[in-house]
Amino acid sequence: MRNLLTIVAITFLASTAFTAAHGGHDHGYDHHETDHTISAGFIQPNSVLYGMAVATDNVLMRIGLRSPGEIVEKRAAQAELMIELDNPEAAARAAQHMEQTAERAQHPEDEQRIERAMQSMQETMQQMEQRIEDAPNEQAKENMQTALDSMQDVLDNMEKARHHQETMHRES
Repeated sequence: MRNLLTIVAITFLASTAFTAAHGGHDHGYDHHETDHTISAGFIQPNSVLYGMAVATDNVLMRIGLRSPGEIVEKRAAQAELMIELDNPEAAARAAQHMEQTAERAQHPEDEQRIERAMQSMQETMQQMEQRIEDAPNEQAKENMQTALDSMQDVLDNMEKARHHQETMHRES
């Protein structure tokens, strides 16, 4: 069992190092206005390893190898990918982590990235609304609506936080 855990840990660390070094261009979305491709990373919100991936991103952010804006964009790309894979719960999980990371942003370039991520999240939510109409049964519709509501709460909270920051910045 210990050998298995060692192998899993080494594999995870190696993939994380590769992602940090190369930007992890395995899944991404194109932001049409800027031709800006954002990577969703190797480990997605539907994985049992997602918590470890989030923790690794947080460490990379704290030591300065990744900016909060980069990670927020990554979470938006993950949410979009999860919608494409018909996994609204995982999309909502990515959105919640997006909000938590956005709270740590302090630089103007992060704010620009957060704005792009929020726009992407709005587009993802519009796709999700269309999929709700086509859901195969009531339970699927209910699950998708719950995830959509959660994602809307995230966007509302992020917008309130941005407005509060702007107000504080103007007052100082």
